Amino acid sequence: MAGTVSPKVDTGRREPSTYSLHVMHPEPLANTDQTVARQESEAAAFLDIVTDEFVEDFRKLVALSPDQIRAIAKYVNTDSGFALADEDSIRKLIRESGVSTNRLTDVYKIAKFIFDRVYEDQISPNALLDAFSSLATKHDIPDLQERREALGELFTVKSTYRELKRVRACASAVVPRFESAATVQDVRAIFDDEQSDLLSLTPVALVEIKVEKNGEDDSFSFQTDEDGLDELVKILSACQKRLKVLRARVTAAAPVYPIKNVEGEIAK
Repeated sequence: MAGTVSPKVDTGRREPSTYSLHVMHPEPLANTDQTVARQESEAAAFLDIVTDEFVEDFRKLVALSPDQIRAIAKYVNTDSGFALADEDSIRKLIRESGVSTNRLTDVYKIAKFIFDRVYEDQISPNALLDAFSSLATKHDIPDLQERREALGELFTVKSTYRELKRVRACASAVVPRFESAATVQDVRAIFDDEQSDLLSLTPVALVEIKVEKNGEDDSFSFQTDEDGLDELVKILSACQKRLKVLRARVTAAAPVYPIKNVEGEIAK
């Protein structure tokens, strides 16, 4: 709508983290004494190598009220990942939390970084928050205990998200996974043999397919006409019908998740 400025929050997803570096643990670990000890050790190691930038951004997060942190958790920590899916969600979050767009950008970056470490390093939120208490004492960050429960909601990884991550990894493990498609309609000029006279014009469609594999994006393009598009639509329609039949048959045996990008991304 003309004259309307959409809220924009920079997630910083395409920039390497300047906070710290960790080794990934791909599979969830059993809740044993040994696992708890390892999580506590991992959480302590997580904080041993944090930077001054991390401390200052964490200070901004803790400066929010518990209700503001819970509002962020409500809109950001979802079943499909840690992200805001669209601009409408950003507007609702800003209105409900009272956090400005600029401040939300800083808070989102540090929260997303911590959430990813909780997931990838298999750190329990309790172990992490215990370690954060030491960090708060060392760097004179007040009011952490009053926000502990709200921060726990923000950093607890949902079981559905873990399942969707497994689906995504399985879907893109062998061949690239479809991301999106775009088309452009063009007109080509047909000249005579002497290239001196325009004989006719012929319309063509340019199609770009974007794919992803193991975090790497790629694309390829082709051109076609109406007949080619009709054939492509026919083939894809038949494929869709077969998949629906297959999904209906296997759903009774096990949960079926859609193959899609479960990372999510704040709308630009």
